[in-house]
Amino acid sequence: AAMQAVQQRAASLGQQLPSSSNSAAAAAGSSGAAAGFNMHTAGGLSPNPGLALPPGEFKRSYQSYPAGVAGGDQRRELLREWVEKMDTQLGPELVQSLGLSLLGAKLRSTWAPQEEILFALGMLDKYRKFAHIRRKYLSKRSVHELNGYYYNVWKNNACSLPEDYGGSYTSVTALYGFRYKLCRDLLKIWDFDTMGPIPNAAQLPAEPIPPVVAAAAAAVDSIG
Repeated sequence: AAMQAVQQRAASLGQQLPSSSNSAAAAAGSSGAAAGFNMHTAGGLSPNPGLALPPGEFKRSYQSYPAGVAGGDQRRELLREWVEKMDTQLGPELVQSLGLSLLGAKLRSTWAPQEEILFALGMLDKYRKFAHIRRKYLSKRSVHELNGYYYNVWKNNACSLPEDYGGSYTSVTALYGFRYKLCRDLLKIWDFDTMGPIPNAAQLPAEPIPPVVAAAAAAVDSIG
């Protein structure tokens, strides 16, 4: 019944979804349609008139922005515009049916800034060890939610933290500096009245701290 509803909604938009009952094949066809391509046209991909998102246009725009942190905000804004365009063309029912309701910035909007910092700290601590990150940093989130955030937000650079995270691996000092900055920024926005204590693993290092950490902290504090 759910697949029938998707096919009916897709048909009203001029899309051609597979009629096969094989859910994997149907999902593949749906993904192509959602991206703005008609996957059943001989000779390769072609613009889908139901969505009018020509192939290549997004890629050209995305690649025109500077690589790395410099073009991050521009790329995120471009992604936001195109996802919004896709949502408008598909309609809310089909967006929900295709599992597109929690892409990138959409999922990010369900996370508090404090949670995003805690996730980044967890990634520094144990990269992609979501059970550990949940236990030490984000006990109110399930491992499934952490996995979803990683693939839909972090891996897609839907926020600036992944870019800062990647840039921190240039030196030991930079790495410690990034962690110190995350802990400091977390302390600034943490609401102790409603959120309770900061997880122990995310607190600023206690005195005395190793010289390399102290140097990194001083460098961060000097630039605000």
